[in-house]
Amino acid sequence: MDRGYFEVVMKEPFFRKMLSLPCAFGHRHMKKGQKFEKEATVQTDRASWPVVIRGYDRFKFRNGWGEFVRANELRVGDVCRFELIDEEEFIFKVCINPSLNEV
Repeated sequence: MDRGYFEVVMKEPFFRKMLSLPCAFGHRHMKKGQKFEKEATVQTDRASWPVVIRGYDRFKFRNGWGEFVRANELRVGDVCRFELIDEEEFIFKVCINPSLNEV
């Protein structure tokens, strides 16, 4: 089974209340062309956070995304790798690689 993953380099818009998932990932793991809403979990080695994935053709992490960003003190330039480790429960393992740039 291809669980799938994607990487995101954190940019200013991602610090708002949502994060857009890459189209190819969303279309492979969600129902393109149909309204989609599902509770999911994003987790690091330290903790986990509930989020909601919503979309139609573009899928986004919404409710709960802001808490994840704040709790992990994400900064512009940090790279987050999201691996879908449970496709039924929509659990994402997140590895965070801090930016080498001082902000």
